Amino acid sequence: MIARVFLMVLLILSSAGSVLADGIYLIKISNEDQLATVKSRLDYAHGTMDGYFIVQADDNTYQSLLNSGIEIEKAIENRDISGIQLVEPEAPVTFLKSSNLTFDFERDGLYLASLNDESIVTARRAGYMVLPLGDLQTPFFYNPPAYYALANIEYPSDTMADLVNQDSLLSYDTRLEDFKTRYIYSDSIEYAKDWIVSKFQEFGYTDVVLDEFYYDGLQLFNVVCTKPGTTEADKVIVIGGHYDHLGI
Repeated sequence: MIARVFLMVLLILSSAGSVLADGIYLIKISNEDQLATVKSRLDYAHGTMDGYFIVQADDNTYQSLLNSGIEIEKAIENRDISGIQLVEPEAPVTFLKSSNLTFDFERDGLYLASLNDESIVTARRAGYMVLPLGDLQTPFFYNPPAYYALANIEYPSDTMADLVNQDSLLSYDTRLEDFKTRYIYSDSIEYAKDWIVSKFQEFGYTDVVLDEFYYDGLQLFNVVCTKPGTTEADKVIVIGGHYDHLGI
């Protein structure tokens, strides 16, 4: 009986020593064959970074993908997805505030990091979006290169599009660009909102309201303008667009 117990202990220890450590990798899928290969070995990714899928894999899976010709890069060794966040700037670099955060991996301004609750708040206040990798289940896909050809299309001159004044469109776009930025964390977003309201009112609309909502602790507003119908007043057509913008 003693010999059998000793043998069982040896088997358990041997099995424990053969467990492969997980790591976090970035993989790039370059064709349909690679897509099929990745899908045969992994169920889904945990987000993407600059065109690369973020995956958790052991050494065997890593070697198998590498041998299949798939571009794969180790981002963080001996760690699983739990507790790791994808950190992305929500604004251009010029608008990011100093945060003194430490990241585990960086690629083209995107980061992987293990942040505690306090650091997550700091990152968001500095202008970053923080996404726990464990919450992300991204299906694998392959987008082939796109090729475009200019279409030779002649539009009739009696359409509604022909009634649009191009000079007016240009002047409106130029005015919005003059705000320099319409980033939601800047003062300019308030001025842009007020200008849009006044522009609708100049057009003669009386039903212009502000739809209040909150994002990351900020009070923000959608500008809603309603034009009553004439022939089919009971039907609704919704036309929407963003007036916030990250650029400068």
